[in-house]
Amino acid sequence: MATEEARPAAGDIALPAPVDAAYDDYPDIEAAFQQVLDASLDPRGPDSLFDLLGSLDLPADGVAIDVGCGEGHDAVALARRFGLRLHGVDPVPRNIDRATALAAAEGLSDTVAFRLGWAEALPLPDATADLVWCKEVVTLTDVNRTFAEFKRVLRPSGVGLVYQVLTGPRMSDAEARQFWEVDLGYGPAHSLRPADVEAAIAAVGLDLCRRIDFAGEWGEYAQERSGAGGRRLLHTARRTWRGPSRPGFAPVRAGGRQKPGADRGSMPEAWAYRSAASASMSASATIVAVAFGLRRRRGAVA
Repeated sequence: MATEEARPAAGDIALPAPVDAAYDDYPDIEAAFQQVLDASLDPRGPDSLFDLLGSLDLPADGVAIDVGCGEGHDAVALARRFGLRLHGVDPVPRNIDRATALAAAEGLSDTVAFRLGWAEALPLPDATADLVWCKEVVTLTDVNRTFAEFKRVLRPSGVGLVYQVLTGPRMSDAEARQFWEVDLGYGPAHSLRPADVEAAIAAVGLDLCRRIDFAGEWGEYAQERSGAGGRRLLHTARRTWRGPSRPGFAPVRAGGRQKPGADRGSMPEAWAYRSAASASMSASATIVAVAFGLRRRRGAVA
């Protein structure tokens, strides 16, 4: 019959000196490590777009078109910062109403106006603009037709500035299609990479004069100042892992109405899924700003 091996008494076991010392050193090492990680790398934030614009030699009292103007906040900021006359264009009537009200409240109704329209068919004459400004729009359009319109409305010395979240290098084409077309619900053909935007600029005869890769800096900037990124991850964790059978789960509601989501299970589950997909952007997408014009301007990739 096999016999159980003799086990040493607790008092007979001595920890190696390095292990014993590690428990004393760990708190100090961890504190120093966290201090290094907490040091800011000075990420660029939204104002960096205005800094870029300020380097593009816009004429005083120039004309700008804000393509996909939303509720008009950028148009108002451009008018105030650069003294530009603004035409805001958006396909959503509600956005036009709110943007118009904002301009009136800011005392800018004489210099800032809004109208319905699409990026692929801007409701403005040829050679109208000294600046085309476009944020978070081109992935929702026919990108070649959109840049062709930008070229049409630009004056010979005009410039365009496009800011866009794009598919990053860590995401395969199949993953990108799943993410943009299905998970976020944008529909077909809305995954663009930086090279696709550059190709569209060149295809219509525009010149790329500058490109800035922000990667995840704007998210880092927001996290350092408001904790917005961390809250989004917390919301995602709550909604993803606290399913209907778990304590504390409740439908996602805003203003008394259940928030819409993709056609994926129940409404709360669907929105949780889309929130999780959105949160994954920090690891799989990149943010790029490109400046372009009808004439060649000296610039660089930053």
